[in-house]
Amino acid sequence: MFAMSIDGVLRQPSGAPIGAGNVLYRALTEVTNVALIADSQTEEQAKHWLLVNDMTAHNYLVLPRETDPEDGGAQRVLQLTRLAEHGPVDLLVEADPTKAEAVIREGIPVALTVHPSYARPEHLPGRKLVPTPWDALIGEVNRQRDIKANDARLNHEAI
Repeated sequence: MFAMSIDGVLRQPSGAPIGAGNVLYRALTEVTNVALIADSQTEEQAKHWLLVNDMTAHNYLVLPRETDPEDGGAQRVLQLTRLAEHGPVDLLVEADPTKAEAVIREGIPVALTVHPSYARPEHLPGRKLVPTPWDALIGEVNRQRDIKANDARLNHEAI
């Protein structure tokens, strides 16, 4: 069975679904048993979010318990231990490197998925867009034209 963390793999911190995680979820539920692991949601909250986002093909939903440790890595290991009572966990898809490290130490393979917070580097705060000087653009165009003109592969002999 494969396990997937909801937070960071399927859901962004804002609550919006993550497209790549959604595609992975759908692909995995077609071929194997899938368990979803919640970090802080109640059962009602997690089930509601999954239903609203049409993610209902999984076999198990593993929730945190009040007795779980505060440490995220230790909590994830304990959640997977409870899940293993229903069958072996072959892989965890996780977005938190700290939790992934704790799980790997227990001998469970982990696929770490990391989604950029900013889809494009130019959207980063403090990023200054400096336009390329016009002379530099002209110089680059001319350089590429010269390279192409001298490329022996493009010279054809007349017949």
